[in-house]
Amino acid sequence: MFNKIKKIIDPLIKLYEIEYREIKPQVSYIIDNKIEDMKYIEPVLERLLNVPYDPCYKLFIKTCDYVSGFNKEIALEYLEIYKDMYGDNDIKKLVKGK
Repeated sequence: MFNKIKKIIDPLIKLYEIEYREIKPQVSYIIDNKIEDMKYIEPVLERLLNVPYDPCYKLFIKTCDYVSGFNKEIALEYLEIYKDMYGDNDIKKLVKGK
C-alpha cells in the first residue's frame, strides 16, 4: 500500500519542486525591485496558491507580507483564499519540502 501511494506522490513532489524553482526567482524579482503593480504580482500569487508544497507556501506568505506593505486589502484577500482552499490547519495539509 505504501509503495502505491509513494508512486503517486513522488511525481507530484517533483512537479512541485520544479514549480518552486520557477516561481522563487519571480518572487525575489518582485520584492528586490519593489514592484507594486498587481498585474505582475497577482499571477505569481495565483500560481503559488495552486502548489500545495511547503516551500511554495513560504513564498506565498513572503509575497503576501510584501504586498501588505502597500495594499493590505489584497494581501488579506489572498490569505483568505488560501485559507478557503487549504483550511485553518494549512501547514499539515501541505506536502513538506525537503
